[in-house]
Amino acid sequence: MKTREIDFKIAVNKPVKEIRSGDELTTAGGKKFKVTDVFEYEGRKVFQTDRFGLIYEDEMV
Repeated sequence: MKTREIDFKIAVNKPVKEIRSGDELTTAGGKKFKVTDVFEYEGRKVFQTDRFGLIYEDEMV
Protein backbone atom coordinates (compact mmCIF):
# COMPACT_ATOMS: atom_id res chain seq x y z
CA MET A 1 0.00 0.00 0.00
CA LYS A 2 1.34 3.40 -0.96
CA THR A 3 1.35 6.20 1.54
CA ARG A 4 1.13 9.86 0.69
CA GLU A 5 2.25 12.83 2.69
CA ILE A 6 0.24 16.02 2.58
CA ASP A 7 1.93 19.31 3.35
CA PHE A 8 -0.75 21.13 5.34
CA LYS A 9 -0.57 24.73 6.53
CA ILE A 10 -3.46 26.72 7.95
CA ALA A 11 -3.38 30.50 8.36
CA VAL A 12 -5.41 31.81 11.29
CA ASN A 13 -6.44 35.22 12.60
CA LYS A 14 -4.52 34.98 15.90
CA PRO A 15 -0.84 34.44 16.82
CA VAL A 16 -0.29 30.68 17.22
CA LYS A 17 1.47 31.10 20.60
CA GLU A 18 -1.71 32.74 22.01
CA ILE A 19 -4.21 30.05 20.94
CA ARG A 20 -6.05 28.43 23.85
CA SER A 21 -8.81 25.85 24.24
CA GLY A 22 -12.18 27.45 23.53
CA ASP A 23 -10.82 29.98 21.01
CA GLU A 24 -12.81 30.44 17.82
CA LEU A 25 -10.52 31.03 14.86
CA THR A 26 -10.97 31.94 11.21
CA THR A 27 -8.82 30.72 8.33
CA ALA A 28 -7.56 33.02 5.58
CA GLY A 29 -10.33 31.53 3.41
CA GLY A 30 -13.02 32.55 5.92
CA LYS A 31 -13.77 29.14 7.46
CA LYS A 32 -14.50 29.31 11.19
CA PHE A 33 -13.52 26.61 13.64
CA LYS A 34 -13.17 26.17 17.38
CA VAL A 35 -10.20 24.82 19.33
CA THR A 36 -11.64 22.20 21.68
CA ASP A 37 -8.40 21.04 23.35
CA VAL A 38 -4.68 21.84 23.44
CA PHE A 39 -2.08 19.28 24.49
CA GLU A 40 1.50 18.10 23.93
CA TYR A 41 2.35 14.93 22.01
CA GLU A 42 5.94 13.77 21.53
CA GLY A 43 7.18 17.27 22.31
CA ARG A 44 4.84 18.98 19.84
CA LYS A 45 1.88 21.20 20.71
CA VAL A 46 -1.38 19.87 19.25
CA PHE A 47 -4.71 21.64 18.77
CA GLN A 48 -7.87 19.54 18.57
CA THR A 49 -10.53 21.33 16.55
CA ASP A 50 -14.21 20.81 15.84
CA ARG A 51 -13.77 21.15 12.07
CA PHE A 52 -10.27 20.00 11.06
CA GLY A 53 -9.46 17.36 13.68
CA LEU A 54 -5.90 17.51 15.05
CA ILE A 55 -3.53 20.26 13.91
CA TYR A 56 0.07 20.55 15.08
CA GLU A 57 1.37 23.98 16.09
CA ASP A 58 3.91 23.99 13.26
CA GLU A 59 1.09 23.51 10.72
CA MET A 60 -0.43 26.88 11.65
CA VAL A 61 0.87 30.22 10.41
